[in-house]
Amino acid sequence: DSSVDNIWNKYDILYRKINENNTDLLDYYRENHTYDCYALPDKKIFYIRIPKVAGTTIVLNGADWRVIRKRGDQWFNQVKNFNEYFKFGFVRNPYDRIISLWKHFLTTRKDEQRIPKCTFREFLENDYMNYNFFVKHHAGPQYEYFECNGKYFDIDFIGRIEIFDKDWEYIANKFGLKRNLPKINKTEHDHYSTYYDDWCIEKVTEIYKKDIEMFNYKFERYDDK
Repeated sequence: DSSVDNIWNKYDILYRKINENNTDLLDYYRENHTYDCYALPDKKIFYIRIPKVAGTTIVLNGADWRVIRKRGDQWFNQVKNFNEYFKFGFVRNPYDRIISLWKHFLTTRKDEQRIPKCTFREFLENDYMNYNFFVKHHAGPQYEYFECNGKYFDIDFIGRIEIFDKDWEYIANKFGLKRNLPKINKTEHDHYSTYYDDWCIEKVTEIYKKDIEMFNYKFERYDDK
């Protein structure tokens, strides 16, 4: 059953079962986790889901998304007439996204995912982006999700989380989907800039250099907005 409820139940069960030291479970997770993409075959829509970019809000609100379990060229084998699909995704300012990620894994109730208590600078200094499989998966650069075999495939629309309501309204109106989506799994934190010193800015700029350039983001102080 590919209903949204069953998709999410399977997703949550896998998260709770995983032990990062158990290779067999990790392999099972990598094979079965509802990983990157979703499709609505009746509307010919293909959604590329990037972690910490409103993915839960989109897939759990009012549409019967079919899970696409693989990445890259294997998408083409799972979606009939893939080239006819409207392909879209959302991106987020990397300076903000990594704060959301840090906060999420500090406070998650799932013991196997949680990182040690730390400041944002300590998170970067101690390389906690690679602390376990879960954090590493969520921390990957966004541009990679739009690649296939080392090349970028045609994307019809890339929305921005900073204007999510406006950009989602475009998708909803175009395909007759629910327009007003309640925010789900949102990590609460202050404006991202309040967590940065100069070293952190330089470090995150280095880590996400390609995202920043490709999606035209920059670091902004709260007072600059």
